Amino acid sequence: MAVAVVGLPAGLSLPEDFKQLKQMCLVPEDGSRSSLSAFEVLGRELVLYWRDLAPEQNIELNLDLISRVPGNYSGQASRAYLYYNPELKHWVEPLRVAITPKD
Repeated sequence: MAVAVVGLPAGLSLPEDFKQLKQMCLVPEDGSRSSLSAFEVLGRELVLYWRDLAPEQNIELNLDLISRVPGNYSGQASRAYLYYNPELKHWVEPLRVAITPKD
């Protein structure tokens, strides 16, 4: 199982119903793989799980977030790793966002 932990910048939040993430976890009617196996939210981090990935497979997920408060924010550094090898993490720079007030 592969895990990605995404640090969400303050000022942004996931929709409370998690509808988009739940939809990503559903198996398509054609029987192909879902784009995501499971997810959980731990504080300001979104944890994504995949049961199986092909070697060198790339996954791109588009996720809608809600901006709450204008300002410049950054999240915690994000990381990915195999579930049973957490000591071999791949770290990436924190996400940054600038939220401007609505006129």
